[in-house]
Amino acid sequence: MFSSGPTYNPRTEGYDGPAHQIVRCDIANTYRTWTFPATDRPPRCPEDAVWGNGMLLSSDSAPQIACASDSVLGSWSLQLAPGRSITRWQFRCAGFVDAVKCEDVRSDHGFFLGRTSWYEF
Repeated sequence: MFSSGPTYNPRTEGYDGPAHQIVRCDIANTYRTWTFPATDRPPRCPEDAVWGNGMLLSSDSAPQIACASDSVLGSWSLQLAPGRSITRWQFRCAGFVDAVKCEDVRSDHGFFLGRTSWYEF
């Protein structure tokens, strides 16, 4: 169902400080034709977590490659159809045929995550 392409999940998370907003987008390994560089795995990402299944964008930081022990590839997440967009908090995500693009409209930072490529801006 949702494992065939990028999925988007807006949520609020709290870490060691006050809560902040996060947009996370995962993409199934079987769907994409690229991988994130393994040498870029940060030390803060535990060995039992999956690094590189997607991207996240926080209200207080630049885009990051996701390090997570879960996945947003599931029935509670949203797959954006091509030509559709959604805005939550200051984030806007748009669906394309084989990709999703999410940006923070306040900072103009964001990411593009697709079948054949990905990038941060």
